[in-house]
Amino acid sequence: KAAEEAVDNGVVDIVLEFVKERLDQPSVLGSSAQLLKSLSLHNEAAKESLLSEQADELLLGLLRSHTAHAKVLESAMDLLLGIMFRDESTAEKLVAKGLIPAICGALTAHPGEKLLFRSSCMMLRELCRVEDNQRIMKEDGVEKLMMAGMERFKEAGGAGTERGFKHGIPFQEYGRDVLRDCHSEHYVLGTHSMGVSLLDLDKGHV
Repeated sequence: KAAEEAVDNGVVDIVLEFVKERLDQPSVLGSSAQLLKSLSLHNEAAKESLLSEQADELLLGLLRSHTAHAKVLESAMDLLLGIMFRDESTAEKLVAKGLIPAICGALTAHPGEKLLFRSSCMMLRELCRVEDNQRIMKEDGVEKLMMAGMERFKEAGGAGTERGFKHGIPFQEYGRDVLRDCHSEHYVLGTHSMGVSLLDLDKGHV
């Protein structure tokens, strides 16, 4: 109800204008994206308003211009995924404008950031719904980035406990899911090299 009231009172437009005026302030951008994500998760009108104001393109711009700030990248990625989820027309537009290289750039700039890795993987999985995007990912080196992340975070677990997963999801699993959805041969090669069975990997991941 609070989200609905906020949207009705124009909070989405206010925050977007606030962001546009402070593109040089990373802390403001990260917090603003988190607020907008929360509103869009609880209110469809917020998502529609963000799309009508071309927030998707604004967020893509942030992914390109703030590669030095992991928190901005993570927050922008999370919000962007929220407003384009299962919206193939928006996804197609953003891919044409360079979304996949922007994601790869974020992963390359901050290889040790677990939460950014998770956000990037979730975005890539959404894009995998379109077969042509799988080809672009392979050409842009996504498989190599996923393998590197899986190795780096092989001991890291617990992601997702805030969303109700009892023991959390090992960060490795996010990379494996991308490789699987991308129909990558590294999905098989990577799992065997790490001593994990395909049955274990597929358990709970539909």
